[in-house]
Amino acid sequence: AEEAQLGAQAFQQVLFQNFTRVLPDQLPISVRVREVGRHLIGVLDDPAFLDATRLPRQSFAWELKVVDEPPVNAFCLPGGNVVVYTGILSVCKDDAGLATVLGHEIGHVVHRHGISQAKKSFLYNIGLAILGNSNQTLADIAGMGLGLLSLRYSRENEYEADDMGRKLSFGAGYDPAGNTAFFSKLMDKYEKRRPSSIEVMFRTHPPTERRIARQNAMPELSASNAESLLLTGRGYARRHQVRRAEGLLARAAELSPNDPTTLLALAEVAKKVHPGFPEDDAVFAERRTLAPDWCFALADEKRLLGYVLSHPWNDGPPPKLNTLLGALPSTPTVAYIHDLALLPEVRSGGHGGGI
Repeated sequence: AEEAQLGAQAFQQVLFQNFTRVLPDQLPISVRVREVGRHLIGVLDDPAFLDATRLPRQSFAWELKVVDEPPVNAFCLPGGNVVVYTGILSVCKDDAGLATVLGHEIGHVVHRHGISQAKKSFLYNIGLAILGNSNQTLADIAGMGLGLLSLRYSRENEYEADDMGRKLSFGAGYDPAGNTAFFSKLMDKYEKRRPSSIEVMFRTHPPTERRIARQNAMPELSASNAESLLLTGRGYARRHQVRRAEGLLARAAELSPNDPTTLLALAEVAKKVHPGFPEDDAVFAERRTLAPDWCFALADEKRLLGYVLSHPWNDGPPPKLNTLLGALPSTPTVAYIHDLALLPEVRSGGHGGGI
């Protein structure tokens, strides 16, 4: 509670006393930042993600703001407060790049780097005194906020925030390669040419070459990682970026056409082929798990084109749609085609027989 109060108090004072142009939430640029942030923060509610990253459940009151300032920078304060400068948005090629920036700052918050550094300085006790004394002036509070901003993270903190940002981007379905694309653009456009223009970004962060090399070594960045391609593709599909999604899903299907998780991508095709008969991802996964030799995907060089899901069954009524089987019959008598779907533009080409 003290962390949240300290961060919220400092956030409001720093934001509105030190920046002349805090952009309204309804502006498109603010909406974009908040939307990408919402996707990343949503990952922190996933029990599987928390278990894999060994994070406790988060209870921050997240607040994301954009300030119209030229420095290539972003910062966070304890308790879930993040500020993005418009100057850094020009470096973000797309939402994957923006997810890198926001994910990094969110990483500092969830690892509590700011409050940990504050507790090592006199600022923490000053902040608690201010919170407990209603007679403190706004200048006192603002001074405390600026003091929090002056704290420096360790290189280990920065790497840890990079890693968390990548994991959040990956979990939210943003292209994890956006991390290295962002860092490369940052280095090429600013660090090598105009180091004075990037303000505190490179005074406090590890050398960008090392950050790129470190991120490239992570498994999510491998172009041959079907799981990464699948999750990223489905993330883009959820955000209605169909063309980009199809390319990533096709590559995943090409690398691992019969993998149980890869077949989940076929649900995206199903939604387009027969939207009136939706089925849960778990149905696709179970059919492949129960009958791996009876399920196939079709893809060309650019995208996923279709699939067939089938399995052994008995005479009598077919299984209901969107229903888990639990198990296959011990003595099946027929081959049952649960679903065959081809995108409309590739029909009449003999592809049904191909799969």
